[in-house]
Amino acid sequence: MSKRDRRAIAAAAVAVAAVVAVALQVWAAYARAPADIARRPLHTPPLPDDAALLALASPSFFVRSVPPPAPDAEIAWFAAVLAAARPADTPSSSLLIASANAEVASGPVAKNMLCSLATNAPRALAALVVWATDRAAAVTLLALAQEFAGLRGGPPAFAVYYDATVSLPTDKGSYKASSRESFFKLMEARNAFFARLLNVVGIDFVFSDMDVAFLADPLADLNVPLGVPAAFADAAATREEGLVPLKELQTFLPDI
Repeated sequence: MSKRDRRAIAAAAVAVAAVVAVALQVWAAYARAPADIARRPLHTPPLPDDAALLALASPSFFVRSVPPPAPDAEIAWFAAVLAAARPADTPSSSLLIASANAEVASGPVAKNMLCSLATNAPRALAALVVWATDRAAAVTLLALAQEFAGLRGGPPAFAVYYDATVSLPTDKGSYKASSRESFFKLMEARNAFFARLLNVVGIDFVFSDMDVAFLADPLADLNVPLGVPAAFADAAATREEGLVPLKELQTFLPDI
């Protein structure tokens, strides 16, 4: 066997070992997560109308109703969520944002993500706001927040935001580019939601899809409140218009 072949085999063995290590970390996260929450069926109340859902508004549930409330109410709600989630010893001024429609919220994807946060990043779970893109998702997410509250022995484990002023697809296919009309409708609404958070509410945030398992705290490891590692910010400052190719971005981001 040549020296080149031996090097190739050694490199392949290292790659396989790295994949196995990550798989074991993910497995360990779920092995430590409460089995009764991860596996038992979620019981949700009957689906209320928007008026009844508005009556459920609380420090952990916001409804942007028709007509929309004054921006001050929305700003105050997000500020309260951030204040409740932020420990006194951290300078973080950011929230973790995710989104889910009815099918995603009621399936294993949402529970998988929440279990990983509860196990590996409880502070990030407390700073999580899930944008429910439809009424059924809002009801399901509220039930999940109550179930996961048992892990902390307090109020709902995360916050839920529901915008009743938009009508979006409720099926999982709306998250796939192959379902063009539904996908682009959802992406357009997501961009508008992001713009609202930045320009009206005025908060910093890290966004994550729901089909993610966290092995560490994304708010801590991504150098929030800057949002990106300082080295990446320095690199961006030296480029025209602050743009850095995505390929180079990978060298700055930690594994979370």
